[in-house]
Amino acid sequence: MKLPMSIKQRVYQYRKDIFFLVSNISTPAFGFAGSILAAKFLTPFEFGVSQTVMLIPSYFFFMQLGVYSGLNRNIPYYQGKGDLEKVERQTSTSYKFSFYNAMVGIVFAFGFLIYHLIAEKSRLYAWMDIAIIAFFIFQPFYTHFDTLLRSKQDFKASARYTFFDNVLNLTCSISMIFLGYTGMILKNANTFILGYLYRYRYVLKRDGVRAKFYKDEFTDLVKVGVPIALAGYFYSLNVVADRSVVALTLNPQSVGVYSISNLIIVAFQTLPTAISMLIYPRAAHLYGQTNSMQSLRKFIYLALIINIAAILPFALIGYFYVDQVITMFLPKYTAGIGAARVSCLTSVSLAYMGCNIVFLVAKKNHIYIAGLCITLILTWILGKLFLSYGYGLEGVAWAKLISNSFLFVFVVAVSLFLTRRNLQEA
Repeated sequence: MKLPMSIKQRVYQYRKDIFFLVSNISTPAFGFAGSILAAKFLTPFEFGVSQTVMLIPSYFFFMQLGVYSGLNRNIPYYQGKGDLEKVERQTSTSYKFSFYNAMVGIVFAFGFLIYHLIAEKSRLYAWMDIAIIAFFIFQPFYTHFDTLLRSKQDFKASARYTFFDNVLNLTCSISMIFLGYTGMILKNANTFILGYLYRYRYVLKRDGVRAKFYKDEFTDLVKVGVPIALAGYFYSLNVVADRSVVALTLNPQSVGVYSISNLIIVAFQTLPTAISMLIYPRAAHLYGQTNSMQSLRKFIYLALIINIAAILPFALIGYFYVDQVITMFLPKYTAGIGAARVSCLTSVSLAYMGCNIVFLVAKKNHIYIAGLCITLILTWILGKLFLSYGYGLEGVAWAKLISNSFLFVFVVAVSLFLTRRNLQEA
């Protein structure tokens, strides 16, 4: 007779997953502390310029052509099918593609630098382009190795390097006390540079690194990855949509003030993102074995229960007390208190994250993309409308709340509908 495991045994069994979760949950703590330092030691204008320039990467994820998204899905999928040779060939192809991606990215990076140098704008824009150059060159390699660790379910290593990223970000944030805006440039640039280097070193020692391009594997990665990447692309646009409305309609000062609201949502989404990262390779592996849609339903319930239980209490606490925190520690940003309170409520809608793995694993991405597009359109239309009627930054935050609430209902309802019975893979 098999005896039930004790709590200690369960903790030991899932120790890598727990370490991964704790490391990712620590991200908002480090990130929020760093952002508070930035808001404290930079003027709203400086902070706003930084936030405006760093919107650029969100609009250029299409350059990845879905390769890394395809790799993230295919590694656990083909491991589940026992095709390890295909896993190695696709990993090699993805790494080689990173070099091509970086070379194209350099052109865009220097294009933005030249534009900001000749445009009649503050020189702060051009200085922040240093971080943009670092992003376009090193982000492809960073993404490749980070994807490799997660998709192979090496959560211990992934958690360790996420923790390194967090410490690095906080260290650079502290440097803003002494270096001011230069510290913000270091913060935005160093994660991709050093983050890539220590992930590369680990994978090199563990598995070795090959950079050979296989055309057939590249085609497979793109075919699988483009729909997933489009979903990720539109999701990233949704994340910055409200800030983009403020940047295009108002001024850098307003972007800086509103960024406190954005930081709140980014902080709250870290746990749901970590849950999704844990669930995704398991769901893909299980689906590769069973080809059963019904087998994915348990992941929907798991994600909802964990996310709501974790987010809701802190969201309510934030709603009632964030005004006091901003007034006490960030008096230059009190104009954003109303928007910050609404953003605490918006964070509850992030509980849908994890449920969306159904679309990604089963190649039903077009449905998820449709939901994201509607959400993006709602944010832009309502944000511009509320601003035109004089509701200010709080009006933009309400637009975000309404659109994200729609996305929550859409994702949960459709994912439950798709998993009600077994369907043939599209």
